[in-house]
Amino acid sequence: MIRTILPLCLLFSSFLISQEFETYPNGLIYSEAAMNGLREIVGDKNAEFRKCDLDRSYYSTEQAIGKIFYVERQKIKGLRRDLENGISFEDYVESYGTVKDSSLVLLVRYELAENQYEVVEALNRNRMKVSKNTWETNKKGKWRYDFANRNYARLIYLQTPFKQISIPNKYARMIQYSDCVVDTTSQVFFKDASRKTIFQPKSKKGKAIDTFLNYIEECMDSKKPDVYGSYGLSEEEYESKWDSLFVWEKERDSLVKTKLFKESKFNLLLESAFQEAKENKSSNDVFEKYVATYLTPGKALELKRNRIVVGQCSMDDRPRIHAMNIAQLAGESLNWDVFLRAHLNIMNDRIDRISDGSWAWESRHTYIKELEELHFDVVSLLLGIALRAEDLPKNHYYGGISRLGRAIAESIDLILFDDELLRMISDYDLDLYNRLLMFFLYDNVCYYQDNSADKLAYQESRNESIKLLPFILRKNLRKEE
Repeated sequence: MIRTILPLCLLFSSFLISQEFETYPNGLIYSEAAMNGLREIVGDKNAEFRKCDLDRSYYSTEQAIGKIFYVERQKIKGLRRDLENGISFEDYVESYGTVKDSSLVLLVRYELAENQYEVVEALNRNRMKVSKNTWETNKKGKWRYDFANRNYARLIYLQTPFKQISIPNKYARMIQYSDCVVDTTSQVFFKDASRKTIFQPKSKKGKAIDTFLNYIEECMDSKKPDVYGSYGLSEEEYESKWDSLFVWEKERDSLVKTKLFKESKFNLLLESAFQEAKENKSSNDVFEKYVATYLTPGKALELKRNRIVVGQCSMDDRPRIHAMNIAQLAGESLNWDVFLRAHLNIMNDRIDRISDGSWAWESRHTYIKELEELHFDVVSLLLGIALRAEDLPKNHYYGGISRLGRAIAESIDLILFDDELLRMISDYDLDLYNRLLMFFLYDNVCYYQDNSADKLAYQESRNESIKLLPFILRKNLRKEE
């Protein structure tokens, strides 16, 4: 397996990471026809939203001020008694000395499906899972504790109780807008979609696809170059072998376009293979390209949603290309249920990979321009998926803060974003967790705006925005500088 993965990653490094996606003459990754059709849908969505009242309240993620820590067993003699007696946090630190950093921080609490809470320190992401039963029974005053493990005790100190705060209407409307335009009842992939890790040039199920593809190959004057199973080659030799394959594929596609697609045999084999692929839910990129071109984009989209492509490494761009193909096909077929969620997945780089290094992120574009050209309220959309709230639809789309920051840095509405984010960071009516998230979002925007080596402008913007936060957040952020 390793021998296969390494050459593939080498290939993807050479051919894919450097170029991202091809664009249409309009400079976008969607054709002008698709953009026109999608603009009409966006216009209808915007008009629909303007007529909607804010008919519900949104509440923040549960949050408190406190601390999470673990205590080794040999250091907890008498600890349970002290907890039962309501020891103060300060006295605990002085008596046991087990907390490296005694400063209190913002905590957030999530309710998990398996009858558990997860408590997370919002800044350093230190976390602890606690059963709801333990949370209710093992508590004393401001302490929650668990002595079940033989090696250590788990403690949570709460300076303030967990609570939810109503999100101000202005920001609630942003969340509402994101749920209005991003379909919350659908997913990009079908529920029973298979997961593909290694590239498979042929279908695993059925013979009709292979018969169709073999028919095309048999019509070629030259044999398809074999690029698999060649180990020990230099990078130049490996690229040369793949170059020969790319040339052969162009000749094959030209033959189909100019001659074969007019033949009844070609079309009969194509239709038969499509029906088999649909029934077996098994296909591949090569065949799906023919389906999109010579049947319909909607039929190719159906096949692609049956399989999730998993990347082998940071250089393996197949899953990102698969995601782009889905977004393009959804756009061409005006399948709104899939389109926007698929496009946001590309923007947020929400792709399945076995491993991914941060060094590879910057080569992947955000494609915010397409959203702007479609006439979304992009400020409301992106801030709406950046905000966090409870009791949202199960399929609500949450954006990644770092990737959204990079996208916003490329926006034509950058000034509007900057002004709005600074207002949100300083807004005492907005809960602490969302103010912190908006700070990190603004921090990423400023970072990607500053292309200088010393990043002095970024550091200045960061320091000024930290001043807008309350002390409980500000003091911990300064320690990170």
